[in-house]
Amino acid sequence: MAVFQVGDGKDTDFWRENWLPRGCISVSSPTLFTYLGRSKLTVVEALRQHRWVRDIRGSLSAAALSEYLNLWDEIQEVQLQDDVDDSIRWRLTSNGTFCTASVYELFFAAQVKSQSAELIWQTRGPSRIKFFMWLITKGRCLIADNLQKRGWLHEDGCVLCNGDQESCDHLLLQCPFSNRVWGLVRTWIGTSFPLPGEDNWEFADWWMKARSCFQTRSRGAFDSLCLLICWFVWRERNFRIFEQKTRTALELFRDIKDEVVVWREANILREVG
Repeated sequence: MAVFQVGDGKDTDFWRENWLPRGCISVSSPTLFTYLGRSKLTVVEALRQHRWVRDIRGSLSAAALSEYLNLWDEIQEVQLQDDVDDSIRWRLTSNGTFCTASVYELFFAAQVKSQSAELIWQTRGPSRIKFFMWLITKGRCLIADNLQKRGWLHEDGCVLCNGDQESCDHLLLQCPFSNRVWGLVRTWIGTSFPLPGEDNWEFADWWMKARSCFQTRSRGAFDSLCLLICWFVWRERNFRIFEQKTRTALELFRDIKDEVVVWREANILREVG
């Protein structure tokens, strides 16, 4: 709840303090932060000739790269004021000064929960896939509609189904290719559940409806399978764009089945049905 108001940027930690609109970089970009070397840059040091970029180590994953690009865009809006000192403001009081009463009120404030976020973070699966799912359900993956907003080169249509428009909702819910994969999965596990494209669903609504078709003991396994399938559909999309490699829905389904075996051996996914 403490906000660091940056003036000249000399007293504010670039990576660890709450000075950007989205909060601390270490919190808003957790995957990217894992690639950070030892750094104690102040804001002014970090922004000078993009010095912060040199603190990042290693080859970035897809999730880390997405966070990096979002951070780059956000930082472009920052303007330092050489004649103004950095300061700290407490957001829960009108005068910006900390008081214990404001903290007490915060404990009893109403909370709005997100079904999709709860499902994603509670589901067994690799962290990178859960983070990908969180991004895509927020509509923030680097997909055609978001690339267009940034003015970057992109394919307008969906490379999976040759549809007119690619978006996060399309990839998860409306894409006929994705629904064919889900249809094959439904036949394989022998449990009838609605396909994402069968109605005008929000993703969280579809997920809750689909998992309710399973016995309680199998719902956790279905949740993990959901992560796995969405991840493989995303990878197929990227293979087609960046490597010009194409698989049919049946071939992708077979690869998913092979990965299910790996997840079972790793005790991530159990029997579904």
